[in-house]
Amino acid sequence: MMRPLFPLALVSLLVACAQSEAPAATTAAPAASSAPAQAAAAAGEPSATNHVLTTANVDAFFAIQRNFAAAIQADPELDPAINISEEDTATYAARLEATPALRAAITQQGISVREYAMTSEALLGALMAQGALDAGLLQELPEGLNPQHVEFVRANKARIEAMARSIGDLGDSSRDDG
Repeated sequence: MMRPLFPLALVSLLVACAQSEAPAATTAAPAASSAPAQAAAAAGEPSATNHVLTTANVDAFFAIQRNFAAAIQADPELDPAINISEEDTATYAARLEATPALRAAITQQGISVREYAMTSEALLGALMAQGALDAGLLQELPEGLNPQHVEFVRANKARIEAMARSIGDLGDSSRDDG
């Protein structure tokens, strides 16, 4: 049985959430980042929280999703998705690094596995937050989320949506209808 292309679907879902309407607004939600990531950021160590999103690393993120799709077609048992409830950035990076096909899918784009993991967490967190803000689910950013990440997503919304749509199209064409 082929595993769903979770990273591809998640990006498409996040874009769709940013365009949906919500019935009621709430205040800030609990932070998505873990306590170790917050401690690392406070200590000045590289983490997803203090990671800088750039067009280069976001372009690489989307190119890597295409590489992941190809790797998953070759081996459906691969799992490139981050399980945010069970993995912090370091654990996620270590799992990707330990899987040769996934490591290759990442490094082919000229970034390290750690850079990819931090970019993934920062970008996906910012996309979720911006989607919730746009939909009226949040009035302010959750604690622990870098406002610069959300501003990057806001400033690059059209570009990110276009890249996400192209990834969504890829996911649609690689689905088994069986």
